[in-house]
Amino acid sequence: MHRPGIARVQGDRIVLNGTTMEEVKMCHRNTLILCVKEVNRLVEEHGKRERIAELELQRRREEHEANVCNVTNRINFDGEEAT
Repeated sequence: MHRPGIARVQGDRIVLNGTTMEEVKMCHRNTLILCVKEVNRLVEEHGKRERIAELELQRRREEHEANVCNVTNRINFDGEEAT
């Protein structure tokens, strides 16, 4: 009963063209529920990956800043040899 190409996503809605409410009730409902659950799972995974990447980027920035501060603190412009 499933027919490819009758569904589209419009904003936060799934629109089915070329089907009846009876077909939705009898056949498409369960498929739609599974699709929405899967998309929600994928969106959550993507969000987690983005948060992890952002945390790693922040860690690297802080590490770089600490390294720059460390190096600049060891530069001596008094004419004496730096340690």
